[in-house]
Amino acid sequence: MPESTPALHVDPFRVDVHPERARVRVEPVGELDLATADMLQGQLLELRDSGFDSIVLDLRRITFLDSTGIALILREDRAAREAGVQFGLISGPPAVQRVLGLCGVLDELRFVGDDCAHDDACGQSASASAASAAP
Repeated sequence: MPESTPALHVDPFRVDVHPERARVRVEPVGELDLATADMLQGQLLELRDSGFDSIVLDLRRITFLDSTGIALILREDRAAREAGVQFGLISGPPAVQRVLGLCGVLDELRFVGDDCAHDDACGQSASASAASAAP
């Protein structure tokens, strides 16, 4: 009789929302892809429509990112700017950042620190952040 291998347990995708002082931090957990992008997009739209003027998408717990997820991030960035809402990202794991870099979108997006509470300290693009960190 062939030995069966145990099935990998994968937690379902979820979106955690963390209201913070001057912003709301949205933390997707799991794989951001074709199957899950609508859930995240719906949550971001609801928060934008609720009147939050600063939304931060925290990528630290994303385990996989495909082109659908990248397109969602770019659409949300554009929609937020059009609505007058600040939209920033907290960098994800190396694999997620690598995918964003390979797609050439890192310089188009605004990355913020995970501890910044004031918009002026958080409003740097990836290239501005790198330049300010250089000696």
